[in-house]
Amino acid sequence: MISAPSRVEKTFQVKFDYSTGKFVGAPKELEPFLVGFKPIDFEQNPQAVLDAAEAARKLNEEQENHFIPLPSDEQFSS
Repeated sequence: MISAPSRVEKTFQVKFDYSTGKFVGAPKELEPFLVGFKPIDFEQNPQAVLDAAEAARKLNEEQENHFIPLPSDEQFSS
C-alpha cells in the first residue's frame, strides 16, 4: 500500500523585474503583499521579504474569515 505524501514542500523562484517594478515568480496569493517592498529589501534579504508577505497574507485571510467586533462603550472607556 502506498501512503499519502507526508512531507510536501512548495518551492518557487522569485525575482524582481526592474523594468516593470514588480516581483516575478511569486505565487499569485502572495503578489498583493509584495507591493510595498523595494528592490533593495529583496536583494538584502529575500527570505525575510517572502516571510513577511506570507505573514501578511495569513493575517489578511484570518481577518476575512473572522468578524472581530468593535469594543463596546464600556470596554472602550475602561
